[in-house]
Amino acid sequence: MRLHFIPLLFITLFSFGQNSLQSYADNRLLAMLKTQQADNGLIILKEVATDKIVAKSSFVSKKAKNGIVYEKDSSLYASIIEPGGLMIPVSVGYLLDNTNLSLLDSVNIESGSTTIGNLKVYDSEDFGLRYTSLKNVVQISSNVGVAKLFNTTLKEQEIDHFKHAINSYFKATDVFGKNELSLITIPFISFGYGLLLSPIQILNYYNRLAFSDPSLYKKSTTMQQLHDVLVGVSKNGTSKQLLDNSKTEIASKTGTILALNKDGYTSKQYVSAIVGYAPAANPKYSCIVLIKCQKNATQYYGASVAGPVFKDILNEALK
Repeated sequence: MRLHFIPLLFITLFSFGQNSLQSYADNRLLAMLKTQQADNGLIILKEVATDKIVAKSSFVSKKAKNGIVYEKDSSLYASIIEPGGLMIPVSVGYLLDNTNLSLLDSVNIESGSTTIGNLKVYDSEDFGLRYTSLKNVVQISSNVGVAKLFNTTLKEQEIDHFKHAINSYFKATDVFGKNELSLITIPFISFGYGLLLSPIQILNYYNRLAFSDPSLYKKSTTMQQLHDVLVGVSKNGTSKQLLDNSKTEIASKTGTILALNKDGYTSKQYVSAIVGYAPAANPKYSCIVLIKCQKNATQYYGASVAGPVFKDILNEALK
């Protein structure tokens, strides 16, 4: 009898833990959505070693007589978005794996704005920097830095290779859809605009990093360099203020994504985003949080809206 009792007790406790984590995810996400009066939001939490989803939560806002209410909506998990800043480590990984660039190489980010072709590229803020390292380009999420690198290094004959590599990172057949790939469009794709991914596909890539999937990159050094960069984002970059008091060290990447609506980008509506894994040294869980803020929201940065939910769910999972 005892031989049967111990496994049954373990299964019961394990199931209770998962249910508790699911409830926590629901409550934490819902609280932030209500505070921000956001349009919608989701959490997906994975177990790194098994690649299994252990908790997920998604809500959309609905107008009611007494104001805004939130309802669960599982369609968000398969929704297609532009990944914005969450794409920058992916793009830098391509450069590290396919060129002679290193994280110590210097990039002129021109104080946060440049022109490629006839189009302007902007950073979310003027960092007061001109030359900075490739590592810091990721840490501060510089669109200008990564776009300029692709503009100066990628050759016409390498476009098909770039397309194949990016699809392979996400284990997808085509993340570009009808968007044209050219030497003009790829710099914009490098910081997350002009390609289409589901939240699960984005998390899958970061889970592969956490798991150190040997099929992800050709060079043995690329994986470790990207891991160091994501830890750097948490310690010195856009997640620093958020994760300074985290109970566990988290590797992360934030994104503040200009939402593509029916009117294009003119509504100035943002998706607050963050993705990563923990503990950084021996990852057990990976997580993504996306919150579509209301139009003209006063808070919308990845670290300030999605970030606290992300930090709390990972710390709760690792208790």
